[in-house]
Amino acid sequence: MASEDFLRRRLDRERKARKEAERLLEERSRELYYINQALEHSRDDTIRAKVYLDNIIASMNDALFVLTEEGTIKSVNRSATQLTGFGVATLEGTRMGELLHRSEGGEINVQDMESLDAEIETRHGNVPVLVSTAPFYPGSGEEGG
Repeated sequence: MASEDFLRRRLDRERKARKEAERLLEERSRELYYINQALEHSRDDTIRAKVYLDNIIASMNDALFVLTEEGTIKSVNRSATQLTGFGVATLEGTRMGELLHRSEGGEINVQDMESLDAEIETRHGNVPVLVSTAPFYPGSGEEGG
């Protein structure tokens, strides 16, 4: 009889432990589900914001050239390709100093300029442009190009 009571108590403890483990597992699963839902919502918001900004940049009337710190073209918008007559593949990777020239002659150091009158080389000859630059901060506070 004593061994039977011992086995029942042991079985009860194991059942309670299993129920507690199932409860904890269900609780953690629910938490992970809600966290995952929040991440998916955040990702969707980020994608929508990126598409929105990409559309703004693509539809800008001003030519946009994003440069590396060394002055190499990293990306361009549609207006930049229309202005120059060169495709994206041709422009990306080109040093901006190869396309821009001072109106009065001489080389341009793209790292040092803020705003100046210049000429940009296009497929059909040089075109006068007003160049305005600003450093790009990708989010970490460090200048990115």
